[in-house]
Amino acid sequence: MKFDSALRNYLKKISILILYCCGFSSATANNSLSLHSKDYRFMIDSAIRVNHQESTSSSHQAFLGFDYQYIFKRQQRDAATLLLQPMLIKLHNVSQPFNYFSNGNDSDLQWRAAYINYTGLSRGEFNIRAGHIELPFGAEFSALITGGTLRQLTTNIGQKMDWGISTNGRINQFDYEIAYTRGSGNEWDRAEGAGLVSGRVAIDHSVKHHWGLSFLDGDLVPAKANQLIEKRRVAIDYCYSHAQFTFRGEISNGEDNGNDRHYGLAEFSRFTNNRDLFWYAQYRYQRNFDQTNQINRSQKDIIIGNEWRPYLNTEISSQLRSNISHKNAINAQMAENAQFQLQIRYRFL
Repeated sequence: MKFDSALRNYLKKISILILYCCGFSSATANNSLSLHSKDYRFMIDSAIRVNHQESTSSSHQAFLGFDYQYIFKRQQRDAATLLLQPMLIKLHNVSQPFNYFSNGNDSDLQWRAAYINYTGLSRGEFNIRAGHIELPFGAEFSALITGGTLRQLTTNIGQKMDWGISTNGRINQFDYEIAYTRGSGNEWDRAEGAGLVSGRVAIDHSVKHHWGLSFLDGDLVPAKANQLIEKRRVAIDYCYSHAQFTFRGEISNGEDNGNDRHYGLAEFSRFTNNRDLFWYAQYRYQRNFDQTNQINRSQKDIIIGNEWRPYLNTEISSQLRSNISHKNAINAQMAENAQFQLQIRYRFL
């Protein structure tokens, strides 16, 4: 009964948002009934993900939400962009759920993105973004959209999105974003005593080369926990693109509550000529110091995956993760057991 009540509540919130977005778009789009134009889009977003790990039972996750974007105009110029991406997620038998779930069979409403980016102050040099925003840190920030995909890049900071405000823009060849966020992640009201300052400055050295420097400093509350984690990070990331090929890398260093944290990522990826198939291979290295037991923990993993788009709104993706070596493993379950994932995603009007 408790689950049914929570599910109805989440669906009610999503339905209200859908009706509001549709009504708002219709009222501001010169009576057009289309939910797609150059100024706005609306799509239902659904997916099913199956996880299979050696020595454990299979699990799955179901996703249902929508993707809404609207561009506000002022004197025929873009003045602001509104983006809303709420997602209802239901878990079944997940052994290591996302940190904002209570258990492996829980359900929750996740905000992948929910912000407005005001761009009307200048010609793109100084913008203000407010809402549930992506932390400007590392290789993840400059990559193609990874929300809702199996492919992820940043795992070392323990948080990807947060509620807060940032300033961003482009000055000559430099892109920047500096943010202050609540340190609460998915939830607004779990940030008492927390707060994060993060930022990234990037330069396009040429058409093919892209460099970025990032930092993160502050305290966060990991989802449903109550204990603050003090985080410090600095990182450098690099991206090289040529034709359909891309190489991406990141090295970061810092501390969690005074314990050393080191992270490295290298990814090679390729699109096919018509861009309906995307392949990637990643190497990840992590080394942490466990102050409680006074030992170093390290882990090296290989990840191979692909994303296939057989039709315009359909994406089928798979990913295999395998550990190649570890010492006092950071994540013992992942280190000892390879994991295969399959996801089917369908977006429709």
